[in-house]
Amino acid sequence: MEAQRAVVCIEPGLTWSTKLVEDDGAVMKQVNMHEAKIHLSRLVDGAAAGQSFVICQAGQPMVRVTPLTPPDAAASGR
Repeated sequence: MEAQRAVVCIEPGLTWSTKLVEDDGAVMKQVNMHEAKIHLSRLVDGAAAGQSFVICQAGQPMVRVTPLTPPDAAASGR
């Protein structure tokens, strides 16, 4: 999977983040390790709601966090 960096954005509560554009055209938030440690609960809540993100170390993507179930299935209680 080859991702391309797209846009630098500042989001409330996160001092540093960028967007990654995946091969399939999806745009995903990218946060550094320090920000992920500080805001892990908020990031995981967002991922569970369908907002996947990538954790980077020294600017290199390391892991992608995605929900275990699709957001629509989680909302309906399946």
